[in-house]
Amino acid sequence: MMNLGVGLGGLAGGLIATTDAPGTFTILFLVDAATFLVFLAALGFVPEPARAECGGAGAPGRYADVFRNRAFVAVLVLNFVFITAGMAQIESFSVYAKNEADVSEAGIGLL
Repeated sequence: MMNLGVGLGGLAGGLIATTDAPGTFTILFLVDAATFLVFLAALGFVPEPARAECGGAGAPGRYADVFRNRAFVAVLVLNFVFITAGMAQIESFSVYAKNEADVSEAGIGLL
């Protein structure tokens, strides 16, 4: 669901905002603020979850125990590398498309 939101957000932003009309950025920020208000209103309908009983049977865990797990640390490192590489491509592609390939803002939003 998050990927869908990121994709639709980029599409909407690319179709609404344009550097030729700076007022479109104000519209984009107002639409973004409205979505947060809708979320806040919907949050009032979420029921309060039941609280779990505290067992207290074992000693509390420590972060040192978690970071001793080599497989977990390997997944963390790979996740960091992939996210960093992916975000670098996302951030630099739109600049390249606009400045070098002469793609419009709406076209970048569609990509």
